[in-house]
Amino acid sequence: MEAIFGTEATFHYCRLNSWKYRARSTMKNGDEDLKKSDWYIRKAAELKVKMKLEGIYDRRTESV
Repeated sequence: MEAIFGTEATFHYCRLNSWKYRARSTMKNGDEDLKKSDWYIRKAAELKVKMKLEGIYDRRTESV
């Protein structure tokens, strides 16, 4: 995904998916959704570091 859409777009995708899975966990798949959310949060943090190193980090993304 990152190779096709780029680091920044993939970062935002991960942030949105982490929110989606966290929000629906109480109504749908419980712990499985929380684990998926955690995975996306970790991936977003990894991509944030990469964006900083590449000089494409934007302070608007600082909440992750």
